[in-house]
Amino acid sequence: MQRYKTRYELKTEVKSLLQGNWTRAIQLYLIPVIVMILNINVNRSNSTDAMKDAIYNNGGAFSSLLSTGLISYIISLVVLLISLSSAFRGLDWIEDPQLDFQPIKSNFTYFRSPD
Repeated sequence: MQRYKTRYELKTEVKSLLQGNWTRAIQLYLIPVIVMILNINVNRSNSTDAMKDAIYNNGGAFSSLLSTGLISYIISLVVLLISLSSAFRGLDWIEDPQLDFQPIKSNFTYFRSPD
């Protein structure tokens, strides 16, 4: 029967992995965090602009809301792909602590080619 690691064992494993590698870990997750923050700000400003257009310009309200939603959807999809890519690279790094990778480039590759 397979024995799963306890929470304590997982924490100590990750702490030992990060010891001396904090800059790599921060670089790996820095781009997804920045892109998420930008996405939130873009969504907030686009929805506010679309609502103003809908209130003050009755003619193009639907098209304005539709285009804002489409842009928001595309940006959210890009954010999702970048976030998943960094998460999968982080999991690969935990499985193989000797893994040699470039943190910034890892954010833009969705899956690592199998060895």
